[in-house]
Amino acid sequence: MSRSNGNEVGPVAIHRWFADGEGWAYHPWYESQKHELLATLKDTLDCRGNPESSDSRRTFSYKAMGGILFGEQIRDLTCPDVEAAGRFPTILRAVFLRSEPLQKDKDLIAKRLARLQAERPGPDSKLKIELDEPGPAGRRFRVRRGWLLLLLSCVLVVGLFVWLQIFENRNGPAENELRKAEARMSKLLQQWQVNGFGQSDGEDRQSVYKVAQQFLRFLSQEELVGKLFGNHPDVRFASRLPKQGARPLRPEELRSDLESLLADLKQGAGPTSPDKPLMKQKSLTSIVDEVAQQMDYSRWWAATGCCPDYAVLEEADPEVSKFACRFILEKHVDHASTAWQVPAAERMIEALGGLWKVKAISSSDAVKRPWFVYHCFFQLLSRHHFQPEDLREDGWHVEFIKRLPETPLTKDGHFANEQELIDRLRDLARHLNAGESNITSTLVTNIVKSMDYAEWKKGAEHFISREREKGSTKVEEFVKRFCSNQSNH
Repeated sequence: MSRSNGNEVGPVAIHRWFADGEGWAYHPWYESQKHELLATLKDTLDCRGNPESSDSRRTFSYKAMGGILFGEQIRDLTCPDVEAAGRFPTILRAVFLRSEPLQKDKDLIAKRLARLQAERPGPDSKLKIELDEPGPAGRRFRVRRGWLLLLLSCVLVVGLFVWLQIFENRNGPAENELRKAEARMSKLLQQWQVNGFGQSDGEDRQSVYKVAQQFLRFLSQEELVGKLFGNHPDVRFASRLPKQGARPLRPEELRSDLESLLADLKQGAGPTSPDKPLMKQKSLTSIVDEVAQQMDYSRWWAATGCCPDYAVLEEADPEVSKFACRFILEKHVDHASTAWQVPAAERMIEALGGLWKVKAISSSDAVKRPWFVYHCFFQLLSRHHFQPEDLREDGWHVEFIKRLPETPLTKDGHFANEQELIDRLRDLARHLNAGESNITSTLVTNIVKSMDYAEWKKGAEHFISREREKGSTKVEEFVKRFCSNQSNH
């Protein structure tokens, strides 16, 4: 936030399909807070309204980054990406505000947002709007005696309130706050299906510490000792937790232990904006809620977990994956969308786990997290595993790999609808010269067939000739999984 010619200026971020694909254009102010921006607006981007309506317009307002993200999403009737036409492309514009705008101001802000255009993704210092009009030049406010007395009275009241808060904090949280925190931790333990968790006696004054000890022990690595090895995302998710669970016995210990847990989780969650100083200390319930937010697997996955920097052959201990999946929360919309998600994921798992020996996924992932299966499928079938020098040798193995797209065709595996998944599968099929189709299962089958090394080489020998068969060890190990008879390659 800044001021220009006496006006307050709001930084703007714009999402659309540009000429070279989907992306974000944003004011440099968002550079350090991009992860929270993307996480906040992800659901809005996934729900694009009624595709049959050419003038559909949706406004939104979310609490984020210490303020409000306000904006609108409309159909992009002049989308420069011709390949995005069938995906019902939209333009989303959002501006950061210090507080929720009044109803009378929303239309004015929306009009100013609509005037902004972005031609290319990336930072752009011009993406900002003025939020208030400057007052008349030379205007003077006369402070009358009555107003001065009122102002002094307000200062005294605020000062008294702050003093009372400091006094209360020094003497620990009130009994009511402890009970609220206990109830919230109990609810989360039930939601996470923690075995052996029992309801505490409401008359037991020590019950809050018993529940807190269960809560803090569960959110630690105590039950996962010796199992957190490798670079699988489930391992990375659980490795953020402290080695041992704390055992608070007093209010100040409880606050300190919860804050320490939250700090550990934030440290492993990627870049975040620094916490702003608060006049009032956070309540225990607020800290517990922040911990729950950091333990939301889907939120973590979208922010940092899906970064394709782990080997697709990584394998997590079953107990680690079982622990991580407790934190994948089902949403009401999930039941309606799994009709097409699960069969596609099951077909991919047959190839990934059965034919290609990929150990990162299991059969249960098709139902619990099909987006993770899609992520692994598209990640494996790309060249991101290799450096340019790995593919410089002239041989059949290298030619086989060069057909793959340079980077995975999806980042996090999330698709708004089945058509988006079909579009990505068709893109991959074109890379591999596999048969095209408008049916998901057929596309997956055609792609799997095109990755059979022996059959591919038999057909390719009619068009190209290579003296060498194998490439480097890394190339050879990759190609080996796609050989029907691996002992011969």
